[in-house]
Amino acid sequence: MRILVVDDIGYSRLFHARLLQRLGHETIMAVDGREAMSILRRDPTIDAVLTDMLMTGIDGLELYRQCQSIERLDDTGNSLSIPFLLMTAARPGSAQQKDLERINVAKQLGFSDVLFKPITADDLERAVKKLTQVKSEDEQDPSEIRAEVRATIGRLVQRFGKQNRDLVVEAIHESLAEEGITAATRN
Repeated sequence: MRILVVDDIGYSRLFHARLLQRLGHETIMAVDGREAMSILRRDPTIDAVLTDMLMTGIDGLELYRQCQSIERLDDTGNSLSIPFLLMTAARPGSAQQKDLERINVAKQLGFSDVLFKPITADDLERAVKKLTQVKSEDEQDPSEIRAEVRATIGRLVQRFGKQNRDLVVEAIHESLAEEGITAATRN
């Protein structure tokens, strides 16, 4: 996954980005909510956002609200939303009432999870896995699968450039062959 890490505290931003990288994710970093919005507007390949709750300027909650105005569509025209993970140094047992209210608002807004600092690699891995959990076979809609595959291919072509489209297609065919999937075996 490509994950945007947003925190106005430099060492915290770098620490969490490195944890995600060690878990196999690609990270992009933003120093505040304003920079994060700029990145989100111009980079459609971001899969998720990990943001601090309290930041100067645009805080994590406001970043989430503003991000909802960014229109992202899959290949079938369906709206896509970016999952958000909120991190905070506030602790439920010792946090001020204002911080507890913010955490509750985050949950009501639709944040996928709230992580309490200090965040471990296990904490991050669990939270990101929740974002990527595959539906059971009974719940999978073939049109959703097709749309996701098309969107993924579109992101790959956009990332590597149209001039490398044939290489992207070749890599996909090789990956399918490694999985034992050919045109004759797909049904």
